[in-house]
Amino acid sequence: MLGIKLSDPMKPYSAADLRTGLRLVVSNSQPTNSSRMQPAASTTASRALLGSFPDGERTHALTQVVGRMLAVGLEPEEVAQLAQDWNARQSPPLDPDKVLSVNAD
Repeated sequence: MLGIKLSDPMKPYSAADLRTGLRLVVSNSQPTNSSRMQPAASTTASRALLGSFPDGERTHALTQVVGRMLAVGLEPEEVAQLAQDWNARQSPPLDPDKVLSVNAD
């Protein structure tokens, strides 16, 4: 099980909490113009994980989230739970069966 549980949609999570919980690695391979690294939230996948999306954009965003989590090696059961937690933060949320179908694809 992950060290982070996103079941409370009202709890704010820091980018560091999410990186740790999702076992994401921050890479310094891209040059930046400042000495500070770009926050993880600047990536498309991180925006998809943290954001709230309007009707018509949620399925695409969820597909990005699920794909990224599977790509980093999370177990399908963990991904399914995180996808349901992500969906709970959407307004309005997707149908739970649709969330499961995204996880299965």
